Amino acid sequence: LAQGLGQATPQRPGRQRAHRTRGRGLVSPAMAVAPAAVPAAALRARRVLHLVGSRQDEFYHDLSVLYASACDACPLLDRERYEFHFAHVHTDGTWSFPDGLEEKALAAAPRMSLAAAVGHIERLGPDVMVPHMFCVEGMTRYRSLFDLLDVPFLGNHEYTVWPATDKATTKQLLDACGVRV
Repeated sequence: LAQGLGQATPQRPGRQRAHRTRGRGLVSPAMAVAPAAVPAAALRARRVLHLVGSRQDEFYHDLSVLYASACDACPLLDRERYEFHFAHVHTDGTWSFPDGLEEKALAAAPRMSLAAAVGHIERLGPDVMVPHMFCVEGMTRYRSLFDLLDVPFLGNHEYTVWPATDKATTKQLLDACGVRV
């Protein structure tokens, strides 16, 4: 822009510039063409995977499903731009992928092992995971799993959450940093 409109900024060989479009921020050169030339994969709805349940106990399990159900019921969700999927961790450690969070849908979904669930997640190819788990494993172990699967998720990483889930560890860390507790 400093060189004026219509003049391209010199680029290193083999490197393409992003283009600014009105109201849509930066767009890659592939997206700056007519819509008919945009690859079909770029037009698909983004896949959001909601992670619900808990292995710890029924309280954490039911709390997680309650929160995720409230989230799914939000009338402002754009269901044309986003596909919403659910990964359900049962108290016995099995997983399922129900069509919804109603009791009937949760009960009808076939259960599988963690290994089978990882394969299912990889085939689904979520763009982002939204964790609705409040137990320690939900805030640590399962976030680590999605980190290993290279699936971005909302919230903090497990290594930042873990110290806060244990008061004794938190106090020791704060004390070691000179913070009075």
